[in-house]
Amino acid sequence: MPHGGGGPGVGPICVAEHLKAFLPTHPIVATGGEEGITAVSSAPWGSAMLLPITYGYIKMLGEEGLRHATEMAIVNAN
Repeated sequence: MPHGGGGPGVGPICVAEHLKAFLPTHPIVATGGEEGITAVSSAPWGSAMLLPITYGYIKMLGEEGLRHATEMAIVNAN
């Protein structure tokens, strides 16, 4: 599921080294950088309920469908 797609995303977010200090923090879980803003979501690792949806979608597509969807996503992004 994409980040910013209507809720907290699930998966890694990469930033350049000079931006690491500005990653959001969390009041309970030690995350983020020294200059980070407070939590942008109550769940520091996203919504776990997205995982079964994503898994089901991948299984539904099958190997060929997943390959085609990936190829089309790359074409549309470029």
